[in-house]
Amino acid sequence: MEGFDVVLLMLPQTLLCNVDCCAKKAYHSGQTAKWKPNNTFTCSLCEKCPDSHDHLFFSCDFSKKNSIENIVRRLILEASVYMIWKERNTRLFQGKKQTEEVVIKQIEDSIKTSLMSLIVKDSVAVRKVKAVWFVKMVRKVTTVVASV
Repeated sequence: MEGFDVVLLMLPQTLLCNVDCCAKKAYHSGQTAKWKPNNTFTCSLCEKCPDSHDHLFFSCDFSKKNSIENIVRRLILEASVYMIWKERNTRLFQGKKQTEEVVIKQIEDSIKTSLMSLIVKDSVAVRKVKAVWFVKMVRKVTTVVASV
């Protein structure tokens, strides 16, 4: 799958970033205050709240937008991290190995399954995701009530 191959080329960076974020090592105002001591450090993404690890990754409006593109990015990250972690543990504790192709197929299948469970509004972006990932998604039905 063309789009998926591009994402997998970026996996080492996203995996490292994800590990740093989970370990709360991602730079935020607490670490960067020494670089700019007189700065108040509001979030540079939403420009509303104080910058912090929890805000940046869990409560910032910028990172919580539920566009189909953001949902796909999160699914790719989550599935990749989980399947690689699972494969590592299987190799460590059970001595079993799967090929990279099998792990990639598991990642792809996990993403497709999650996408198929979404209820979405029809849009150009949703149709593009359907075409790239070869999935069907449930359309959100909107009813229009005519006023009498």
